[in-house]
Amino acid sequence: MEEKFLTNKTVLISGASRGIGAEIAMLAAEHGAKLILCARSEDSLESIKSRVGTALVGTALVGTALVGTLPVDFSIQNDIDLLRERLLPFGAIDFVVNNAGIARFKPMKVFTADDYNDIFNVNVFGPFSLIKAVLPEMLERESGAIININSVASIKTFPYNSLYAASKSAFLTMSRVLRAETSKKGIKVIDVLPGATETEIWSPENREKLRASMMQPLDVASVVLDAMRSALNPRLHVEEIIVRPQCGDF
Repeated sequence: MEEKFLTNKTVLISGASRGIGAEIAMLAAEHGAKLILCARSEDSLESIKSRVGTALVGTALVGTALVGTLPVDFSIQNDIDLLRERLLPFGAIDFVVNNAGIARFKPMKVFTADDYNDIFNVNVFGPFSLIKAVLPEMLERESGAIININSVASIKTFPYNSLYAASKSAFLTMSRVLRAETSKKGIKVIDVLPGATETEIWSPENREKLRASMMQPLDVASVVLDAMRSALNPRLHVEEIIVRPQCGDF
């Protein structure tokens, strides 16, 4: 029987309703985790809640994997203000996976201030707020792991994604500084930088056209589970993982 290395571990995942986040939730549940699933609305979480429940039917984990859901919209200040308070009933959180993100692909000359605000709000302010909500308790018990799903766009230049790349670069720098501040206090901060992955961040036309050259969400989720396993080893700290399609990004 496969080791349930996340038994009795609570895992909070943002952007959990689809794509990479949903696959992380499925794998974490199968490895014994207690899940807190986070997305913009309760309605958007219904599908993954159903998937988790169905996958665990007939196992010893049925009925125990899903601790709760956390609808939160990082564009609504009240949601941010209440975030830490809303997390208190769930107790200690062992892993936070910052997965929520958005992208818009177009030339710099046509980007707008609204584009800037939307992209930085989700890709930088969102994870910042979630980290702020869980970090005090992690520091108090000197234990916990924060896994940030970033992008190779934060370190490699691609045309038509200036704001997405800028937001991911800001996120990566913030994460590196957080690692420097907390690694000696028992906290693991791990950045996963995927290349092209077939998710809804891409248009349906590009997904159809480029599918054969892309990774699948489950591929990236498997890497994240490996990172979680490594985080349980007190002697090492995996810091950054770059994962790209076999033949590289386009």
